[in-house]
Amino acid sequence: MKKYLFFLIITFALSCGKNVDCPAFTDEDMSFIPYSENQVLLFTNLDGDTLKFIVHNIEKSPEYSFKCKDLNKICNCQSSAVIKTTNNLEPDTAVFLLFEKNSVSTSKYYYYHVLDFYFEIDFEDYYQNLNYLENVRFYDTLTVSNVRYDDVFSIENDNNTQKVLKVFLNQEHGILRIVETTPTNNWAICN
Repeated sequence: MKKYLFFLIITFALSCGKNVDCPAFTDEDMSFIPYSENQVLLFTNLDGDTLKFIVHNIEKSPEYSFKCKDLNKICNCQSSAVIKTTNNLEPDTAVFLLFEKNSVSTSKYYYYHVLDFYFEIDFEDYYQNLNYLENVRFYDTLTVSNVRYDDVFSIENDNNTQKVLKVFLNQEHGILRIVETTPTNNWAICN
């Protein structure tokens, strides 16, 4: 009988969640995104070739509601933006960046897909934990195409069979340099 009563209490507790209204991804949230619709990102390599990414659209998450059944009443709302691009090497539209933030922490996650390299970064968390991240380096400043950028991270690809070896980026400007396995394909942003 005690087991049955305990089961009923737990079932009742889990079924009685509170409704949570979560906001849409706002224009204010867009300040965390270094790209805008119809933006053209131009990169050049040592041979003078051009790699061009075109931002076709930015999809923002809408507002939504859900029933939170967390016993600790921690009800996380997530909002996101998906940035889709094409490039002149792979003309199919693909997700270039997924940006997510949530209501229970200050973390802001950037999930990038650059050519064949997928990686994620939370700039604040990565900066605080650099000593523990083997494939991440931090530069106070980095000059790319005669422009000085502050607070730059490089992320190395652990998979050495892929085309992209390393990417340099910062939160304010996004991708700054793409280093491929081909020595001449060291792409640097030029706009």
